[in-house]
Amino acid sequence: MAAGLQHLIKNRFMCYSVKTKFRMKEAEKVFDAHYDGSAVEAEETITGFDNPSLAIISDENLNLITAAEWGLNPSIRESVKNATVGLNARAETLENVNLFKTDVDKHCVLLVSAYYEWQHVTVGRKTQKVKHEITMANLPVFALAGIYSVYGGQKYFTVVTTEANKLMEQIHNTKKRMPIALSPAAAEEYLAGQSIHEFELSNYNPKLRAENLEPEKVPPGLF
Repeated sequence: MAAGLQHLIKNRFMCYSVKTKFRMKEAEKVFDAHYDGSAVEAEETITGFDNPSLAIISDENLNLITAAEWGLNPSIRESVKNATVGLNARAETLENVNLFKTDVDKHCVLLVSAYYEWQHVTVGRKTQKVKHEITMANLPVFALAGIYSVYGGQKYFTVVTTEANKLMEQIHNTKKRMPIALSPAAAEEYLAGQSIHEFELSNYNPKLRAENLEPEKVPPGLF
């Protein structure tokens, strides 16, 4: 494995890691949808660099939870050298990127119980990366906005990001970005055809919660 890719996988920044440890019955209830039984990964930490098959709902059927693979489809993936390409895409520039512009109107949502982000904390001359778990208030499972393509009968999805809100700019304090997290009601609107731009930070601010999973790395009183 190339050294650059090893570094990316080790650090897993910019919503390349999610938690999908939820009961499917909960997801069915929260999103008023039926799970079709297709194989999906349910883990405490899943990284997009592994191109996992995860639970999504797409605009093809708003009442169906099915599987899709995270990342670009294989016909494109092999020609892309940067391992991060296709895992995330900026909402602001979707229509201008050749990889995504034909799929802008193919809406899907990734179902997660949390996602992970790393805060850069500098103490003296040393900078540490502190892992945080991000959830949505009062929900056991919520959605991340995405777009998808279909190749060989299989769906492949990309998570869409926006500018960080006040909470997330403190945590993801280098890039200051965040995935577009959707409540069940907002997810329904997005899947029904609402433009992704309606869910950028300037128009939509989700109620997120953050938990520091590595408090020992942050000296008392620093934050």
